[in-house]
Amino acid sequence: MPQTWPVKNPPQTLTKTSHGIQIKVRGVVIGSIASFKPGPWRREFTHIYELNPLSSGHPVDVVPNNLSGFKIAVTRYDIWTAPFELVFGGKMSIFEALGNQNEPFDVYQYFWHPDGSKEISVYRNTWIEQVGRTYDAGRDRVVLVDGSFVYLRKDRLA
Repeated sequence: MPQTWPVKNPPQTLTKTSHGIQIKVRGVVIGSIASFKPGPWRREFTHIYELNPLSSGHPVDVVPNNLSGFKIAVTRYDIWTAPFELVFGGKMSIFEALGNQNEPFDVYQYFWHPDGSKEISVYRNTWIEQVGRTYDAGRDRVVLVDGSFVYLRKDRLA
């Protein structure tokens, strides 16, 4: 795996920025994403106690448990010609699209560094967890599709 940090010839800022984010299905751009938020990942822990007449009752050890938080929160601009349910579910309502997803899909994330190198990650075996819409009469009145995906694992490809 190529080393991506430190970046050669970094920009004159320390802040990492992102730009346009697109959704592609089978190589076809089907929309733009307003936000893409993986995680947060977390790990629970169990405290171990030793109970006997000589102990204080305080924990004596801590044991890590399973990881959780394998979700991606997405906000997508709704598109008249390619609404979410048609893109992911064919000619179905959103309820049918959620209920009829019978195979997971992979989500690829590309991030280009200022020096031209890139990070590529894949979120494997992704399922649609929830979908809703935000209607806002103020600001720009763009209809947003809010959703989340659950995935099996994230692998770094480059």
